[in-house]
Amino acid sequence: MFVLEENDIQNHVRLELPLSEEEDERFKYRKNEGKAKSIIIDFVKDNLIPHIYEQETAKKMFEALAGLFESNNKW
Repeated sequence: MFVLEENDIQNHVRLELPLSEEEDERFKYRKNEGKAKSIIIDFVKDNLIPHIYEQETAKKMFEALAGLFESNNKW
């Protein structure tokens, strides 16, 4: 999250961002989405990549990764 925040693209993993009608905004969205996905891939171990690689968005990648480590243990 720190690297995503440093690049000001943390909302790509926190929110479902709508795709704008404006071409400039669509380009910016796709560029930032690609950057967010690349950052996630770069920071996970190789054995986890198959679990997240096929996801369509950075948010879905992040959720899939989080799902691997969440625990529902009740004390």
